[in-house]
Amino acid sequence: MGHYCRICGRVRANEAFSASGRRRHVCARCKHLAAKFDADEEIDNFLRQSHISAKNIARLRQIAESGNRTRAERAALILEVALIAPYKRHRMKRLARGYSDLFAKLVQSGLADKPYWLDRVETMDVDEELPPNDFAPHSTPL
Repeated sequence: MGHYCRICGRVRANEAFSASGRRRHVCARCKHLAAKFDADEEIDNFLRQSHISAKNIARLRQIAESGNRTRAERAALILEVALIAPYKRHRMKRLARGYSDLFAKLVQSGLADKPYWLDRVETMDVDEELPPNDFAPHSTPL
C-alpha cells in the first residue's frame, strides 16, 4: 500500500516518497511544485476561515507585496474582503449586496461561486430573508 500525494492526487509507492515527503504527502516528482501549491492554498484558506484575524490580515498584506504578481493580486483581493467582512457568517451575502464589484471579482477569480439567490438580491428588502440553502439539512419540528 502506497501513500497519497496531495499535489498530483495519486497513490504512489513508498519508494516515491522521502521521509519528509511522506509526512507532507508530497511525492518526489511533485516536490518542486509543493511550495507554489502551499502558498496558493494558504491564500484560498483565508477565505474559508470563520474569522480572518489581525495576524491573518498582516500575512495577507505581506503576500500582497510579494514579487509574484498573480499571487499578490489574489492576496490583495482576499485582503479587501477581510477588511470589509472578517467574519464568515453572511460574508458572501454582505459582499453581494453592498460590494457587488468586489463580489464579481471573487466570482471571476474562482474564489467564490455565484449563488442561486444573487439575481434576487437587488430586488430584496434589507430585512427580507434569503431562501433556505438547498444543501443544508432541513429540521423537522417535533
